[in-house]
Parts: sequence; structure tokens; C-alpha cells
Amino acid sequence: MTERDAFNLAEEFAKVDFNEKRLEKRFRKTMETLSKDPQKSIYGSSANRAEAKAIYISTTCWATISLTRAKYCRLIAPRPSGI
Repeated sequence: MTERDAFNLAEEFAKVDFNEKRLEKRFRKTMETLSKDPQKSIYGSSANRAEAKAIYISTTCWATISLTRAKYCRLIAPRPSGI
């Protein structure tokens, strides 16, 4: 694999926007931790129990944000004509 083909976390997640810098920083750190060895479990990838717990809590928060945004977007999205 060439350097050009390598997965670039900074580019991949540059546009992440949770409207809270702390969550965005935690997201990037989590992705960096998990991408080092994707075959490992969250606990196996983490440096210690505290980091694993932070990852589990953070992913719950991100899922909630994503679901909330998805519901909001469906509410305000224009409906196709004829429906």
C-alpha cells in the first residue's frame, strides 16, 4: 500500500460537526484508537479501562445525535410532489 492510498483520518473526518468541540475531539481520538487495529474489540484497542468506557459512552452520544438529526431532517425535508 502506498502512502497515497493509506487511510487519512484527518481528511476523512475533517467535516465532522457535532456543534460541540469536545465531542468532535473525542470522536477523532476514538477513530484514531480504533483504526490502529480494526480487528480488535473496543476494549482490546483501548489503552485502559477508562478509555474503553469513554469510547462506549461517546458512541452512544454520537448515535443519539445522528438519530436526532435524521428525524429533524425528515421533518423539514420537502416532500416529493404527488405524495
